[in-house]
Order: sequence, then structure tokens, then C-alpha cells
Amino acid sequence: MPAELQFEDLHVTVGDETASWLSQSSPKIVVAAFPGAGCDGPPAPSLKNGEIELAVSIPWDAKAGDVFKLPSDPLLANGAGAGIATMFEQKHSFSFSRGLVVVDELTDERVKIRIDLASADGTKKARGTLTAPFCPDM
Repeated sequence: MPAELQFEDLHVTVGDETASWLSQSSPKIVVAAFPGAGCDGPPAPSLKNGEIELAVSIPWDAKAGDVFKLPSDPLLANGAGAGIATMFEQKHSFSFSRGLVVVDELTDERVKIRIDLASADGTKKARGTLTAPFCPDM
């Protein structure tokens, strides 16, 4: 099931094209869903009208069964906690401020996470599952 995003009256389903990689700039595993994502696709989205990118980051040393509560502990070094962000049509971005990220599976080949998130005022929500292959050398 792809991630489901609800923004007030707007209901959008992110496509099932996903990719994940270990970020070299910070100690995080980044799982992203956007049109064209994948190990053979571009590492950054080229979003069209109405398309959304969803990116979930978890600490590099996360393991299956870990649960991360947002907001992450601000005292963690290098922002090593979990984080969620969306981008719309490469113009508008949004980060969720509260909720849970659950790591269901994490291997050298793939990662599966569940999210249940909301904005501080409760008007923006994201809930669903992302499963993505790990992409080497991205």
C-alpha cells in the first residue's frame, strides 16, 4: 500500500515508485516515494503539477522493530532522529511535526516502514506503508 496523504479536503495517494539510500551528508537512511523514483531512476524528483514527494529519514543504525516518535529528541547528535518531509510540484515543502515512524523491516536489500503523522494543528496527515529497495551508490 503506498503512503496516503490527506491535506484538509485534498486526498492524494503517492505512487508506489520508491527508493532508499544511506545519506552520505548525515547519518540517516532516507526512504522516498515520488514519480520516477527507483534505483534506475533519477535520485531527485522532477515533480509535475499535482505530484508529491514524500521522504522519510531514520537513523542509520535503526533496526526492525524500532519505533520513532516525532518530534525527535532535539538533543540527538547531528539530527540523528527520524524526520518526514513532503514536497509538492518542487515549489512547496512541508515537514510533519508529530506522529510515529515504525521500522517493520530493514535489510541490505530493502526497507519497510509505516508512518502515522500529523501537523501540529491536525489539518495535515500522512498514514501508510513505504517499502523500498536499497539503491547502492546513490
